[in-house]
Parts: sequence; structure tokens; C-alpha cells
Amino acid sequence: MSPNNILPFYMTYPYPMLYQEEDRMIQDLEYIQQLYPQEAKVILAKVIQRLDRIDYPNSIIYDEYPDQIGIYQIASAILLEIVREREERRVPLTEEAKLWLSDLIKLVLYQEIFKRRYQRKNGYLRF
Repeated sequence: MSPNNILPFYMTYPYPMLYQEEDRMIQDLEYIQQLYPQEAKVILAKVIQRLDRIDYPNSIIYDEYPDQIGIYQIASAILLEIVREREERRVPLTEEAKLWLSDLIKLVLYQEIFKRRYQRKNGYLRF
């Protein structure tokens, strides 16, 4: 190999710390999730369980612009599951509580999708 074809190390890997910053962000997010209140932890467990079922390479959660209707359907299915469990325990929810719970489910779902998109090696940022 001729000396003209050799690149210095800094030229071949211009951003060596790029992915370490993303990994640190994921670790911070997981720590914050441990501090969630009990109800949010239950919702997070259900969201993770539901997303594990649809976590494959061409899933809607890895699209550049995820389908809002698909994500709404996931959130609705989780809400129905929680409402059913509450009714079995004879702790019904008011309509206002269902709206509040629906919003909380969507927030936790969006956060978990965000985390998975950046954690996956073939995700949105990592090529």
C-alpha cells in the first residue's frame, strides 16, 4: 500500500464519541423510568409488552414518520386492557380518569418508541 492511500485515524473515524452520547441518554432515561409512580410503572410494563410483539425491522415504530393511527390503536388496546383489569378488581374508572389515563399511556408509549428507535442498531439515527 502506498503512503498516499493511507488515511490518518482521525479522518477515518471523525466522530468517535457520537454513539457514546446516545448510550448515556438511554441510560439516563432508564434511570428516570425507575422513578416513575406505581401507576406509570404498570403502564410502562404493558407498553413494553405490547411493543415487544411488534418490534421487528420494518415495524411502524421504526418508520421515519410513524403512523399516528397505528400508534393510537396500540394505546387504545392498552387502555382497554387496563380498564378491564380495573373492572375485574371492581375499581371502575370515571370518564375523566379514562381520558387522563389515555393521555398518560400515549406519553409513555411515545417515550418508549423514542427509546427503541435510538437504541436499535438499525434505527433512525444509526445507519
